[in-house]
Amino acid sequence: MPRIDGINYSDNKNPHFETSRKKRDEEYYHGDHIIKNTPVITDLKTGTDKFLKATTTYTKKGLKGTPNSNFYEYLAMGAIPFVCGSATLIALYNSFKKTGFTRNMDAVGAGNKMFAAVVLYALGKLFGSKLTEIGTKAATGIDMSMPYKANITEVPDFAGDIDLRAEEFHKVFESVDFPRWDLLEKQGAKDGNRYAYYDDMAEKLGYEEKLAAPDQVVQPKIKEAITKARASANISKYLWAAIGVAIGNQDAFYSFRKNKTGLFGAISQSITCLRNSKNMKGNAGSQIKTIWNNFAKDLPSLIPDTWRTFKTATKEFYTGKGAFELRGNTFKYGKLGKFAAIGLTALAAGTTLFGIANAKIGFKKSKQEKAQFIDKNSKNCVEV
Repeated sequence: MPRIDGINYSDNKNPHFETSRKKRDEEYYHGDHIIKNTPVITDLKTGTDKFLKATTTYTKKGLKGTPNSNFYEYLAMGAIPFVCGSATLIALYNSFKKTGFTRNMDAVGAGNKMFAAVVLYALGKLFGSKLTEIGTKAATGIDMSMPYKANITEVPDFAGDIDLRAEEFHKVFESVDFPRWDLLEKQGAKDGNRYAYYDDMAEKLGYEEKLAAPDQVVQPKIKEAITKARASANISKYLWAAIGVAIGNQDAFYSFRKNKTGLFGAISQSITCLRNSKNMKGNAGSQIKTIWNNFAKDLPSLIPDTWRTFKTATKEFYTGKGAFELRGNTFKYGKLGKFAAIGLTALAAGTTLFGIANAKIGFKKSKQEKAQFIDKNSKNCVEV
């Protein structure tokens, strides 16, 4: 069977041709299509979109029992209990006075550690995943995080409902069993060669000639490499997350911004003012205003203070100079903590590197593998 690359658009200026091309472009973007993957920015954009919709649109749809609710929305809403639960724990610590703690600063310090641990857990997990993705792309050329936008047509929720379009952000290789090969070919066909992605990957596999059926050769290789990389990433990302939690629990975060007004502190102080408003002879409003003015004044220094504290906490983690409290006693981590920190980091880095190296092993074509390529001097396919 001869290979069909796709439609090669000519430079014909015929109005009918221009209209057809415009219509094709509209149809392309109207359906599911791959979007540009800009590091950090794309993840931030898609993650924010998913979380905002989870807290508003998806939750409302689920509570109403609409038939348009799906598994994607269910998974997106999983972030809500994580965020709410973490915020509740942090707020509880910061709202303590003397209940269970000798001083209010003990509660605030514990809250700081809790907040740092939660944030660094999420960042560590993301860092571990991204390391594997970046390394795998460098080693094999496979972009494991290649994103696409899914345009969903929904059923009407009520008579006269005209808002029947929904957007979802997925990844082409989200499912190893069922990758969206059709979107890779769809993007290639738009540019004139539906096999463009496979041709590029076949070249990375070591094939010098253009293959007659590159998808048949490339697809199994991609599945194998992603399976290997993802298996290691599922371990390594939690090891990096553990490192994040350990850094967040260092002594440096205990006194983080203790002389400055933080969000939870401002909220707690405001609530206290409202509770004592009867005894403040009408000064509660002015005091609350002062509290939030101080919060706004201290806000610009948040980023440099956070970075400085993070560096100090990291140093404490790797030198064993950090400390923890147990039943009123302070214990230094010492050499044991230092060796544990180095060992945990070595294990996380080793697991990540193993996953990348394992994905690359067997990725290149071997001497025993054969494939058909197009003979430029004839109309036949030749097996090599």
